[in-house]
Amino acid sequence: MIKIIGDIIKIDEDKGYFYIKVPIDTKVRDKRCKVSFIKETMITDKQRAKIYALIKDIGLYIGYPLGVAKMVLKMEYMKEFDVEDFSFSNTTKENAIRFITFLVDYVLKHNIPCQDSLIVRCEDIDHYLYSCLIYKSCAICGKNAELHHVDVVGTGRDRTSINHLGLRAIALCRKHHTAFHTMGEYEFNKKYHCYGIKLNEELCKKYDLPYEKEINEC
Repeated sequence: MIKIIGDIIKIDEDKGYFYIKVPIDTKVRDKRCKVSFIKETMITDKQRAKIYALIKDIGLYIGYPLGVAKMVLKMEYMKEFDVEDFSFSNTTKENAIRFITFLVDYVLKHNIPCQDSLIVRCEDIDHYLYSCLIYKSCAICGKNAELHHVDVVGTGRDRTSINHLGLRAIALCRKHHTAFHTMGEYEFNKKYHCYGIKLNEELCKKYDLPYEKEINEC
Protein backbone atom coordinates (compact mmCIF):
# COMPACT_ATOMS: atom_id res chain seq x y z
CA MET A 1 0.00 0.00 0.00
CA ILE A 2 1.36 3.46 -0.97
CA LYS A 3 0.94 6.30 1.51
CA ILE A 4 -0.36 9.39 -0.24
CA ILE A 5 1.26 12.66 0.89
CA GLY A 6 -0.60 15.75 -0.16
CA ASP A 7 -4.09 16.36 -1.53
CA ILE A 8 -5.69 14.59 -4.48
CA ILE A 9 -6.57 17.34 -6.96
CA LYS A 10 -7.66 15.38 -10.03
CA ILE A 11 -8.81 11.83 -10.81
CA ASP A 12 -8.78 10.32 -14.29
CA GLU A 13 -10.68 7.00 -14.04
CA ASP A 14 -10.37 6.25 -17.76
CA LYS A 15 -6.56 6.27 -17.66
CA GLY A 16 -6.33 5.00 -14.08
CA TYR A 17 -4.32 7.98 -12.80
CA PHE A 18 -4.80 10.53 -10.07
CA TYR A 19 -2.79 13.68 -9.43
CA ILE A 20 -1.67 14.95 -6.04
CA LYS A 21 -0.51 18.30 -4.75
CA VAL A 22 2.50 17.87 -2.47
CA PRO A 23 4.52 20.30 -0.31
CA ILE A 24 7.44 21.99 -2.09
CA ASP A 25 10.05 20.43 0.19
CA THR A 26 8.78 16.89 -0.45
CA LYS A 27 11.06 14.87 -2.73
CA VAL A 28 8.66 13.36 -5.27
CA ARG A 29 9.82 12.85 -8.84
CA ASP A 30 6.40 12.27 -10.34
CA LYS A 31 3.21 13.80 -8.96
CA ARG A 32 1.15 11.42 -11.08
CA CYS A 33 0.38 7.97 -9.61
CA LYS A 34 -1.12 4.83 -11.13
CA VAL A 35 -4.12 3.38 -9.25
CA SER A 36 -6.74 0.67 -9.76
CA PHE A 37 -10.42 1.26 -9.15
CA ILE A 38 -12.01 -1.77 -7.51
CA LYS A 39 -15.75 -2.34 -7.85
CA GLU A 40 -17.64 -3.09 -4.62
CA THR A 41 -19.19 -6.12 -6.30
CA MET A 42 -15.82 -7.87 -6.69
CA ILE A 43 -14.41 -10.55 -4.40
CA THR A 44 -12.70 -9.19 -1.28
CA ASP A 45 -9.27 -10.08 0.09
CA LYS A 46 -10.98 -11.58 3.15
CA GLN A 47 -13.13 -13.86 0.99
CA ARG A 48 -10.09 -14.92 -1.04
CA ALA A 49 -8.21 -15.77 2.16
CA LYS A 50 -11.15 -17.89 3.38
CA ILE A 51 -11.26 -19.78 0.08
CA TYR A 52 -7.56 -20.66 0.13
CA ALA A 53 -7.68 -21.63 3.81
CA LEU A 54 -10.57 -24.01 3.18
CA ILE A 55 -8.96 -25.50 0.05
CA LYS A 56 -5.70 -25.99 1.95
CA ASP A 57 -7.42 -27.89 4.79
CA ILE A 58 -9.40 -30.02 2.35
CA GLY A 59 -6.27 -30.74 0.31
CA LEU A 60 -4.31 -31.81 3.39
CA TYR A 61 -7.11 -34.17 4.37
CA ILE A 62 -7.53 -35.85 0.97
CA GLY A 63 -3.80 -35.82 0.20
CA TYR A 64 -3.81 -33.33 -2.70
CA PRO A 65 -1.38 -30.42 -3.20
CA LEU A 66 -3.02 -27.01 -3.00
CA GLY A 67 -3.05 -26.51 -6.78
CA VAL A 68 -4.65 -29.91 -7.45
CA ALA A 69 -7.20 -29.49 -4.65
CA LYS A 70 -8.11 -26.07 -6.03
CA MET A 71 -8.69 -27.48 -9.52
CA VAL A 72 -10.73 -30.48 -8.32
CA LEU A 73 -12.96 -28.45 -6.01
CA LYS A 74 -13.57 -25.79 -8.63
CA MET A 75 -14.56 -28.46 -11.14
CA GLU A 76 -17.02 -30.02 -8.67
CA TYR A 77 -18.46 -26.60 -7.86
CA MET A 78 -18.85 -25.60 -11.53
CA LYS A 79 -20.56 -28.88 -12.30
CA GLU A 80 -22.95 -28.67 -9.35
CA PHE A 81 -23.98 -25.06 -9.97
CA ASP A 82 -23.60 -25.11 -13.76
CA VAL A 83 -21.23 -22.12 -13.88
CA GLU A 84 -18.26 -21.35 -16.11
CA ASP A 85 -14.65 -21.26 -14.96
CA PHE A 86 -13.67 -18.24 -12.88
CA SER A 87 -10.64 -16.69 -11.24
CA PHE A 88 -10.24 -15.99 -7.52
CA SER A 89 -8.62 -12.68 -8.48
CA ASN A 90 -11.63 -11.08 -10.15
CA THR A 91 -14.78 -13.10 -9.53
CA THR A 92 -17.83 -11.47 -7.99
CA LYS A 93 -18.68 -11.27 -4.29
CA GLU A 94 -21.83 -13.28 -4.96
CA ASN A 95 -19.91 -16.13 -6.58
CA ALA A 96 -17.30 -16.02 -3.81
CA ILE A 97 -20.02 -16.37 -1.16
CA ARG A 98 -21.54 -19.32 -3.00
CA PHE A 99 -18.16 -21.02 -3.48
CA ILE A 100 -17.23 -20.56 0.19
CA THR A 101 -20.60 -22.01 1.18
CA PHE A 102 -19.93 -24.97 -1.13
CA LEU A 103 -16.52 -25.54 0.49
CA VAL A 104 -17.95 -25.30 4.01
CA ASP A 105 -20.62 -27.87 3.15
CA TYR A 106 -17.92 -30.11 1.66
CA VAL A 107 -15.98 -29.94 4.94
CA LEU A 108 -19.08 -30.73 7.01
CA LYS A 109 -20.21 -33.55 4.74
CA HIS A 110 -16.82 -35.31 4.85
CA ASN A 111 -16.04 -34.40 8.47
CA ILE A 112 -12.76 -32.71 7.52
CA PRO A 113 -10.72 -31.11 10.34
CA CYS A 114 -9.89 -27.42 9.87
CA GLN A 115 -7.39 -25.04 11.41
CA ASP A 116 -10.11 -22.51 12.26
CA SER A 117 -13.74 -22.82 13.27
CA LEU A 118 -16.04 -22.83 10.26
CA ILE A 119 -18.22 -20.25 11.95
CA VAL A 120 -15.52 -17.65 11.23
CA ARG A 121 -14.91 -18.92 7.69
CA CYS A 122 -18.48 -19.15 6.47
CA GLU A 123 -20.18 -16.32 4.58
CA ASP A 124 -23.80 -17.44 4.96
CA ILE A 125 -24.31 -18.00 8.70
CA ASP A 126 -27.93 -19.20 8.34
CA HIS A 127 -26.93 -21.84 5.82
CA TYR A 128 -23.94 -22.87 7.93
CA LEU A 129 -26.01 -23.39 11.09
CA TYR A 130 -28.57 -25.36 9.08
CA SER A 131 -25.85 -27.55 7.55
CA CYS A 132 -24.40 -28.21 11.01
CA LEU A 133 -27.78 -29.65 12.00
CA ILE A 134 -27.95 -31.71 8.80
CA TYR A 135 -24.46 -33.19 9.24
CA LYS A 136 -24.63 -33.31 13.06
CA SER A 137 -21.51 -31.19 13.43
CA CYS A 138 -21.00 -28.79 16.35
CA ALA A 139 -21.49 -25.24 15.11
CA ILE A 140 -18.66 -24.06 17.36
CA CYS A 141 -15.88 -26.65 17.13
CA GLY A 142 -16.96 -29.13 14.43
CA LYS A 143 -17.02 -32.22 16.67
CA ASN A 144 -19.87 -34.74 16.61
CA ALA A 145 -22.97 -32.93 17.79
CA GLU A 146 -26.41 -33.48 19.19
CA LEU A 147 -29.46 -31.33 18.67
CA HIS A 148 -29.90 -28.69 21.35
CA HIS A 149 -33.34 -27.16 21.77
CA VAL A 150 -33.02 -23.39 22.06
CA ASP A 151 -36.78 -23.17 22.58
CA VAL A 152 -37.14 -25.13 25.81
CA VAL A 153 -39.01 -28.42 25.79
CA GLY A 154 -39.85 -30.55 28.79
CA THR A 155 -41.24 -29.16 32.05
CA GLY A 156 -44.79 -29.81 30.98
CA ARG A 157 -43.95 -29.93 27.27
CA ASP A 158 -43.24 -33.56 26.45
CA ARG A 159 -40.65 -33.61 23.65
CA THR A 160 -42.01 -36.96 22.45
CA SER A 161 -45.39 -35.50 21.61
CA ILE A 162 -45.14 -31.73 20.99
CA ASN A 163 -44.99 -30.27 17.51
CA HIS A 164 -41.31 -29.42 16.85
CA LEU A 165 -41.96 -27.65 13.56
CA GLY A 166 -40.75 -24.06 13.88
CA LEU A 167 -38.93 -24.55 17.19
CA ARG A 168 -35.35 -23.25 17.25
CA ALA A 169 -32.42 -25.64 17.60
CA ILE A 170 -28.65 -25.71 17.15
CA ALA A 171 -26.10 -28.50 16.70
CA LEU A 172 -23.70 -28.60 19.66
CA CYS A 173 -21.19 -31.10 21.00
CA ARG A 174 -21.56 -32.18 24.63
CA LYS A 175 -19.00 -29.61 25.81
CA HIS A 176 -20.69 -26.64 24.13
CA HIS A 177 -24.14 -27.99 24.94
CA THR A 178 -23.18 -27.83 28.61
CA ALA A 179 -21.68 -24.37 28.10
CA PHE A 180 -24.98 -23.14 26.66
CA HIS A 181 -26.86 -24.21 29.79
CA THR A 182 -24.17 -22.76 32.05
CA MET A 183 -23.88 -19.39 30.30
CA GLY A 184 -27.43 -18.90 29.12
CA GLU A 185 -28.61 -18.12 25.60
CA TYR A 186 -27.69 -14.42 25.51
CA GLU A 187 -24.10 -14.78 26.76
CA PHE A 188 -23.53 -17.91 24.65
CA ASN A 189 -24.71 -16.22 21.46
CA LYS A 190 -22.70 -13.11 22.29
CA LYS A 191 -19.49 -15.13 22.71
CA TYR A 192 -19.86 -17.57 19.82
CA HIS A 193 -21.99 -15.48 17.41
CA CYS A 194 -24.47 -18.24 16.69
CA TYR A 195 -28.15 -18.84 17.28
CA GLY A 196 -30.93 -21.37 16.85
CA ILE A 197 -32.37 -22.34 13.49
CA LYS A 198 -36.09 -23.07 13.09
CA LEU A 199 -36.76 -26.77 12.59
CA ASN A 200 -38.42 -27.71 9.30
CA GLU A 201 -39.73 -31.07 8.09
CA GLU A 202 -36.29 -32.19 6.86
CA LEU A 203 -34.66 -31.55 10.23
CA CYS A 204 -37.54 -33.06 12.19
CA LYS A 205 -37.23 -36.24 10.14
CA LYS A 206 -33.43 -36.18 10.53
CA TYR A 207 -33.72 -36.25 14.31
CA ASP A 208 -36.92 -38.33 14.45
CA LEU A 209 -38.84 -35.50 16.09
CA PRO A 210 -42.65 -35.43 16.05
CA TYR A 211 -44.16 -32.62 13.99
CA GLU A 212 -47.40 -31.57 12.39
CA LYS A 213 -47.56 -30.01 8.96
CA GLU A 214 -49.03 -26.54 8.80
CA ILE A 215 -52.41 -26.42 7.10
CA ASN A 216 -52.99 -23.41 4.91
CA GLU A 217 -56.52 -22.11 5.38
CA CYS A 218 -58.31 -20.81 2.33
